[in-house]
Amino acid sequence: MQIIRNLILVIVIFVVSAMTIIHFIPGSEIDESKLIVLEEENGKVLGVSEEVGEEVDEEKRIKSYLKISELDNVLPVVDKSNFAPEKKEETSKLSHGAGSILALDVNSGKVLYSYAEDKERSIASITKLATALVLMDLGLDWNSEYEIQASDHISGGRIYVYQGEVVKLKDLLYASLVASANTATQALVSASGFTQEEFVDLMNQKADFLDLEKTSFVDPIGLSSWNTSTAYEVSVLLSEALRNPTIRDCVSRESYVFTTKSGKSKTVKSTDILLDDFEEGDIRILGGKTGFTGAAGYCFVSMFENLQNKRVITVVLGSHGHADRFEDTKHLINWVYANYEWKW
Repeated sequence: MQIIRNLILVIVIFVVSAMTIIHFIPGSEIDESKLIVLEEENGKVLGVSEEVGEEVDEEKRIKSYLKISELDNVLPVVDKSNFAPEKKEETSKLSHGAGSILALDVNSGKVLYSYAEDKERSIASITKLATALVLMDLGLDWNSEYEIQASDHISGGRIYVYQGEVVKLKDLLYASLVASANTATQALVSASGFTQEEFVDLMNQKADFLDLEKTSFVDPIGLSSWNTSTAYEVSVLLSEALRNPTIRDCVSRESYVFTTKSGKSKTVKSTDILLDDFEEGDIRILGGKTGFTGAAGYCFVSMFENLQNKRVITVVLGSHGHADRFEDTKHLINWVYANYEWKW
């Protein structure tokens, strides 16, 4: 009886092996031209199906395969929440006077502190981060020169470039982001070759691409009260902007010096006073962008890093005074690093 069982087992193993070999011999491969890639609406590939003889309804075909949530139970997934900082058992209270405020752990995306983070508000010159991102997408020659036109003159803040001056695009970009110079920003838009309306449309397309559903722009400078976003979406905007090394260098500089074609030297100074405050100590600032209009109040978004390289984005919108936004930011970032711990 045992001999018969062993014989049956050998036969089964032989049959399975033979089928495997046949599957891989020439002529037995799957015809890749008949494979169908299945996708969700967002473009994420769910799997591949071999085409059958008759046409299958697209919606039914997709639904017949595993959903993303079901795939997550099968495939190895890195859960970023495992790396999120944990709040200490005893924490101090935080006070602030901003209309909206947010602290976000960069690595995990965890919100560490928030107040009215989803409320839509005017964001003033924080708008210039979106303007810079669009300019980067256009692939401009930053060493090319542009002559400032009368139509580029925009009131508000310090003016560093004037009609008739010829300036490199790179220098205009630094003036725009370091000193939040309005005329320099408008000159960049003019130099891009797009009309104002076309450029703003590109900015809104960029916001859509980043899934910023509550962010909208009507001008590239930030003067309009209709340039709006939320504290949370502003944090996403800064995170995306700091991925670009040129933008990152701009928003981390206390000053920038450039020379016009005629040889006139100009120095622009940062509107971010915290670049000086965090030069020493356990926390350093990696960059930030200010903003102010009557409608927006005083605004500031920034990224910080401690000695353990743990990065946090802070957003303060709608502060009442020039210094308040910076004080709120300092209190917030110090509170975060004092009341959270990263265990990895």
